[in-house]
Amino acid sequence: MYSVYALACQGYTQPKGAKKLRLFAIAILFSSVLPACAPLAREHQADAAFRSALGAQLGGDADRAEREYRQVIALGFQWSPVWNNLAVLAVRQHQYIDGRRLLRRAVACNDRDVVALTNYGVMSYSLSDVREAERALTSARALRRDILDHIPSVGAGQWDADRWERATARLDATAEKYLARIDRAEMSGEPAPASEILAALTVHPL
Repeated sequence: MYSVYALACQGYTQPKGAKKLRLFAIAILFSSVLPACAPLAREHQADAAFRSALGAQLGGDADRAEREYRQVIALGFQWSPVWNNLAVLAVRQHQYIDGRRLLRRAVACNDRDVVALTNYGVMSYSLSDVREAERALTSARALRRDILDHIPSVGAGQWDADRWERATARLDATAEKYLARIDRAEMSGEPAPASEILAALTVHPL
């Protein structure tokens, strides 16, 4: 791209009104570029807010974590990990029904989110919704296996598959554990202790 400054150094004399035309052209250029940049800027803000929220949550600052997660939503992003992690915060405050509602929202945003689906199954079990818990946990295990089966098993793909399998092993073990309880009909009329539920839930790292 040539420079208007180079032309000036060569003794170029601008025609009358050329400066205004150039400024007008620049304004048109920026008017077309800025709208395209805006969504990307919002996504960067949302990503930063999520990382900040996750750090706050893992560090025990629930209030700041919730504010940051809500900021992601306010920016227009419906990420399933955001709703999942808000659910974990709600359950920590013994808000079981709200926790399951938030997990339902997470699954609605991404029905292939194994973390959210497993957590939703655990919360359904804790609220004595046995059939829904069984459906969700069975689906979560099948989904995990389906994702693993579709990761290439050669070269770097094999490394990715092994890493993902290890990363999700705890989720599968949790689903298996609660499905076994359902099979043995280990249900009571009261929700499980908060400590047990929280131990079973997984915070989503995105």
